Parts: sequence; structure tokens; C-alpha cells
Amino acid sequence: MKEAFLVRANNLKGCKMAIKYNDEQKQQNNKSFHNNHIAHILQNYDIDLAFKYQNPDKLRGISTGLTALDTKLDGLCPGDVVLIGGRPAMGKTSLAINMARNIATDFSAQHQQNPDDNKCVVYIGLEYSSKKFAERLVSMEASIPVYQMQGSYIRENYDRIVTTEYTLEKLPLYYYDNIYNIDDIADELQNIRREHQIGALFIDYLQLITPSLDGPCDDVMCQIKELATRFEIPIIVLAQLNRNLESRADKRPMLCDIRGFESRPPAFANKVLLIYRESYYLINNEPRPRRNESSEKFEKRYASWEKQCKETKYLCEIIVAQNSDGYSGIVRVSFDPSTGVFENLHDEY
Repeated sequence: MKEAFLVRANNLKGCKMAIKYNDEQKQQNNKSFHNNHIAHILQNYDIDLAFKYQNPDKLRGISTGLTALDTKLDGLCPGDVVLIGGRPAMGKTSLAINMARNIATDFSAQHQQNPDDNKCVVYIGLEYSSKKFAERLVSMEASIPVYQMQGSYIRENYDRIVTTEYTLEKLPLYYYDNIYNIDDIADELQNIRREHQIGALFIDYLQLITPSLDGPCDDVMCQIKELATRFEIPIIVLAQLNRNLESRADKRPMLCDIRGFESRPPAFANKVLLIYRESYYLINNEPRPRRNESSEKFEKRYASWEKQCKETKYLCEIIVAQNSDGYSGIVRVSFDPSTGVFENLHDEY
């Protein structure tokens, strides 16, 4: 009798636990159901609206460090996927590293003011080893050309390099050069989130990422968008452009030049930035005397070419080709190819 009573009691206890669990699930489901009602959605929107009303000059998202670009994008917003495309040597990786450094610097300053604010930047670079990334980061921060970070120049710049390292090592910046799968990225973000708030994620670059399932770039972008929504962070993704644009007279890139999206705009990308540097093409197209061309005409044409090269030497165009939350257009910034530093444009341009 006693054993039968215990069995019945345990069964009853199990039933009560099951009922309690089911009630909790129903409450959770009801809560989720109400969260999807338009009234609740409008309440959340009103929070953003009130912030913009009270702070009209503040960005909705995170600053890139480039004022004109921030104005066009309203910053890098949580949940957004920002695609940066460019041909080799245009500076897309340099732009991403600049953004990551600028954001990490801002996060570090915020942490000093509020120790509970411990946001970090995660950078997944599949083209560069961690040592190469460190070299480029030091080059930018110290304004030392990359070629002077090696060989006989090391002794000359050693003190500046070491001093710069002391500054950079305090930044909340994490770099990974060995994660190729979306699921692995999600797992690593989850690990980081146990100790830090994640503020932004960079992926360099799209065509090297392996999707969870075999499929085109659209599938990868869909999974990246899911990550941005799940972790409530902006994700900046770099992308290669097709070489076909090199055969055009105007080599400014367009949406259809993004590799994998030739026939349609990039799905799941809230914003698309395309990098163009006219100086790159000018330098590689030095004038040569034409047949039956007088020396006077050639010298005039050569002088015009030299003037163009000088005027565009540090000029870079960031073409906002797609912007779901604002205007498209061209943002002009300063770019030094020797150090990879992007800065706000000076008045002379």
C-alpha cells in the first residue's frame, strides 16, 4: 500500500509539474502573441521617436567615425546588415578596419564612464592572419605606411609601433581568422556574450563564408540577417565585385557588380556601400604619345593627367547604393592608401 501510495504521489507531482509547465508555456506564448500586436510595436517605435525628438542631432545607430557617412546612414543600427563592396585595392578592408577601430575606441570611452557598459567589436577576417591584421591596425593608428612596418624600417619606427600597441591593446576588439561557417560564428558570439555585450560584428568577406546549407549568397545573407536580429547588432559584411566593371568607361561600381547578385539587388542588406577611387585608375593609365600627336599637345594632355592625379590622390567615394532607412548618394572621404587611414574630407576637396 505504501509503495502504491508513493507511486501515485509521484505521478500526481509529475502531473502538477506538467500542468505548471504548460501554464508557463501558455503565458509565454500569450506574451509573445501580444508582443506582435501593432499597439506593442508602436510603443517600441515611440521610444525611438521620443529619442530622436529629444536628441535631433544624435545618431540612431553607432558612429562609423566618418561624419558625412554617419549623416547619410544615421549610424550603424542594431539589426542592420551593411554590405561593403569594392574591387581589389579600392580600400574596402581598410574601411572596415577603420570603422572597427573607431567603434571600439568609442566603446572603450563609454566603458570608462560606465563600467557596466562593456560592449565590444568582433571582427572575422578570412583573408588576413591575426598577425597581418595587427600590422594593418598598428599602421593605421600610428600613421606609418605598411611598407615601413617591415625590413630595415622596423628599427626606425620601433618606438612608435610599441607605443601604438599599448594604446590598441586596451580596445574591446576581438579578431578571428579561422571561422568560416555561420553556425560557428553564432556559437562564438554566444561565448563572447557571456562576458561582454556585443556592439558590432564585421565579416571579411561574404564570398568566403560557408552557409549552414549549400546555397547561393542569398542564403548566406539571410543567415547573417538572422544573426543581426538575434544578437541585436549591426553586422558589416564585405563583398567582392566582378571584374567585368573594369571594361566599362565609367568604373564606378553598381549593385549589379556585386559577385553573386548580378541579376538582383542584395537581399537582406539594409545598406550597401560601394567603394571607388578614381586615382587608382588614373595612376595605372599614364598617358603615352599618340601617333602623329605633336609634343605640345602631348605635354598639355600629360599636365592635365598629372593635375587629376594630384587632385584625386587621397579622394575616395563611398557610394551609398542602397539604403532602406534613408537616402542613397555619394559620400566623399579622404583615404591614404599607404596607411589605410580613412578620414573626414578636408575643405580643399
